[in-house]
Amino acid sequence: MVSKASKEQRGAINVNVSEMSTSQLRELQKAAAVSLAEKAAERAEQLRSEYARVIGQMTAIGAEYGITLNRMLASTPAQLLSQMKTFASQDADRPGGSVKKHQVVPPKYRNPANPAQMWTGRGNRPTWVTDWLAAHPGGKMSELLASPHGSKPRK
Repeated sequence: MVSKASKEQRGAINVNVSEMSTSQLRELQKAAAVSLAEKAAERAEQLRSEYARVIGQMTAIGAEYGITLNRMLASTPAQLLSQMKTFASQDADRPGGSVKKHQVVPPKYRNPANPAQMWTGRGNRPTWVTDWLAAHPGGKMSELLASPHGSKPRK
């Protein structure tokens, strides 16, 4: 017998399963499984749509304050507010707009095989540096210095 609460949820379906044959019960079970799968697919699509909408809004807000979506997701709400306030105050102080000016770092290393390829020594090593070190066992980074006066070794 079907309970009263489940009748209301299913739109008052009145099914007496005790009078159904085994094959009818299996058909009912298959129909229920198909219906459940369709409902789950509809709900998943609704959630995907809502997720895309929220991500779009977050990206737009982040772009307004110069904060990436990844940074927003990795930050606490308090950290986000602090970053947004900092950006807003920097933007107000900067007459040219919201673009931050970065100091240009001169290249420290130069590829001897292709002088157009240079590296500041910051970030990951470029492929040409790794290849050169592999091709010259015992080779030192100092051999790749762009100029002997470009950078003094630290003590």
